This record gives sequence, C-alpha cells and structure tokens, in this order.
Amino acid sequence: MAGVLISVVVPLYNKRPYIAKALASVVDQGVEGLEVVVVDDGSTDGGADLVRSLGIPQLVLVLQANAGVAVARNRGIEVARGELIAFLDADDWWLPGFLPAILALHRDYPGAGFYCTGFLRVDGAGYQGRASPTALPPGCSGVVVDFYRHWCKGSFTFTSAIVARGSVLAALAPAFPAGERLGEDQDLWFRLAETAAVAYCSRPLAVYRVDVGGSATHGDQASSVLPCFDRLAQRLATGAVPPAMRAGARRLLGVHALNVARRLAQTGQRSAAWRQAWHPWAAGHPGYLLRTLAWLGARAWQGRART
Repeated sequence: MAGVLISVVVPLYNKRPYIAKALASVVDQGVEGLEVVVVDDGSTDGGADLVRSLGIPQLVLVLQANAGVAVARNRGIEVARGELIAFLDADDWWLPGFLPAILALHRDYPGAGFYCTGFLRVDGAGYQGRASPTALPPGCSGVVVDFYRHWCKGSFTFTSAIVARGSVLAALAPAFPAGERLGEDQDLWFRLAETAAVAYCSRPLAVYRVDVGGSATHGDQASSVLPCFDRLAQRLATGAVPPAMRAGARRLLGVHALNVARRLAQTGQRSAAWRQAWHPWAAGHPGYLLRTLAWLGARAWQGRART
C-alpha cells in the first residue's frame, strides 16, 4: 500500500454503537496518506460488518478470535505500513486538527519517539468540562522534559491521543504486554519515553469516553500494584532508566503505591491500606506519603467516632 504516512490502529470489541463516530473522526482530519487498520477482536455485535459498510478508503480489517486489547493492538502494529502509527480506541474520537497537530510535531521534532496531545473526558451527558493535566503551558508545543515527573501530576495524554514512530515500536516489540487489563498502555509509553523524546501539544484534541461499560478503564482503579510499575521499578533498579529520569521515576512509583493504599481504604480494606502505605516505593514521594498517612489516620478516627 504505497504512500502511507500514518496508520491508525483501532482495536474493536463489541463497540458497534461507537465505531462509526471514531472512524469518521479519522477521515474528517483531512490528512492524506492515511491507512485505517481495524482489528476486530472476536466481536459478537456485528461491528466488523458495520466497519465494512462505511466505505473508508485504505481500510484494512483484521479478524481474530478474542485475545484482548493488547494482542489486538500488537496485531494492528504488525499489519500497519505507515511511518507513524496512531492508536484510537473504538469508543474514543479525535477533534478537528488532531492529526495536523501531530504532523506539525513530527516536522519540528523528527527524532521524537512519540507525538501526543492533551485530551478531554466525556460521559453520556456530554463534556465533563475537565481537560487533562498538561505537561506544558496551555496552547504550547514542545518536548516534555522529565516525563515521569509530569506523569506524577496526572496523565497528560492517553492512548487515543498518541502517535508513535513505527521503527521505535518495532524495537520494543511486543509493544503492549498481553493479558493485562490495566496499565498495559502505560507500560509502552514508559518504555518509549525512556528511549526517545516525547513531543507534545498541550491542546486537548482527542476525546476519551469514560462511560462505556466493558472498556478496560471503565470504573476501574488499581487496588494492587500494576505490573507496568513493577517493570518500571525493575528497570530503575538495573540502571535502565536514563539518569535524568530516575528521580521522577521514583516519585511516580511512590505516587502509584500510595494511590493503591488510598483505593484499598476506600473499599474498606483498612489493614491492607496501612500496609500498602509503608510500601518501599512510597518514600519516593515523601510529601504525598505524609498526606496519605494523615488521610488514613483521619478516616480511622472518623470510623471510630461513628462507632
């Protein structure tokens, strides 16, 4: 397939009500040299038939038995022929100007490992009025320095707002770890950020739909340490994380360990929450550790007061 600059990889599993909007947002970008790779992961709702009927130019539809979103994305990467590979989940969509902003980043920062933008969250009632945190001032573009330190403040981008260079993804294959429900995408962004620069546009140009049942992130918060953070800790311990990123990585591990402690407390697992608060990683963010211990203590006191 000649002339492909960007391949858009879309995993599809029982998202028929949303897939047409997602794909229309790709076509409406008005960018030439697009290839759309939809990997149907064993859907049972006729979503693949709908995709066929849309008449999208340069569509590649891959059918596979259900194996999970990571396997579907990896298959899409294998099939993709573009220099750049974009990821778009079937229930998300791009706003006008997303791909032009990505191409501007690619022009200005050709050596970056991946290119990304900010995003908006939406539920069934419409925009929630909250954009993602930003790693650069609003309206600015540039290279994100100290990726992990910025990630501590919240995800400033997400899967459907990210476009990676195919050659960099090939060097990290398999890109997405199979069989993990949460954090499999963060694992890749972490490894990419450790490999090459991250070019970023702070404008929110992708939309993350948060109200769809069955989505990997729908209503889920980690109540145990995620494998992607275990692997980050291993790379940190072996010196694989670049020196300039190590302090930020330790800080992020602390944030994750303490977030897990808070989640345990919120679900009534008080003893487990206290144990988790003293996880070795928690010392990576002393301020958050102190705030979390105070928060746990206040919850415990309130609980005794009610009894």
